[in-house]
Amino acid sequence: MDTATLDTKKMEAFREILNINNENILTNAIAYIREAKKSMSPPEGFMTGDEFERRVKARVTKFYKK
Repeated sequence: MDTATLDTKKMEAFREILNINNENILTNAIAYIREAKKSMSPPEGFMTGDEFERRVKARVTKFYKK
């Protein structure tokens, strides 16, 4: 599958899930969802998956070197 086909299928899935038939409203809703996801930050003291992975790798490496 090429990128255009995947984008079309993604839009169809969003249209189905959100039950929106107007293309402009659908596009704006998707843009809003993307922007909201980007602006979300973890709460204070919360460890992200990437940070967890880095810490585990560092600890394993340190343990292996000992």
